[in-house]
Amino acid sequence: MQVPNPVPTPIIAFKVLVQALELAEAPVGPGYRSPSKWYARRYPREEPGVLAKALRLVDRVRLVRISPEVVEAEVPSESDPSRTYVVRVYVEPLDFECSCPHGEHRFNPCKHVIAAVLRLVRDYMTVAGRGAEVVIPAAIHEGLSKLAYLKARNYSRYA
Repeated sequence: MQVPNPVPTPIIAFKVLVQALELAEAPVGPGYRSPSKWYARRYPREEPGVLAKALRLVDRVRLVRISPEVVEAEVPSESDPSRTYVVRVYVEPLDFECSCPHGEHRFNPCKHVIAAVLRLVRDYMTVAGRGAEVVIPAAIHEGLSKLAYLKARNYSRYA
């Protein structure tokens, strides 16, 4: 017998979204470079790298477990369809981890993490408004990137 989730899933999705949006607006200091702006300057004719890849993966994400503490998802590899990566997004305080090679060796959010958060928000929240389908994914990407930057700068505080 499965125990029902004490916190409705839309509230969990909302908590993750709000924290990502707050982080997107957080001051971080002069050393921080927005990944979206950096990529747009370097490759002006292409879609932003990690975010564009994450948007292509969203429909293939499988949310495995949603609890008040953690959201766990399985995200297939783009290069090897037989491989699946496990993503964990911790709800409060917001944090993430991924079993992919990029996620295991870097602080920055990989495409799998961003795709899992986008899938959670898309499936359990209705976000309406002009440009929401563009602004929300970019803000989530920015918020997760700033979280990674803050973790790297103050590692002992987040360890």
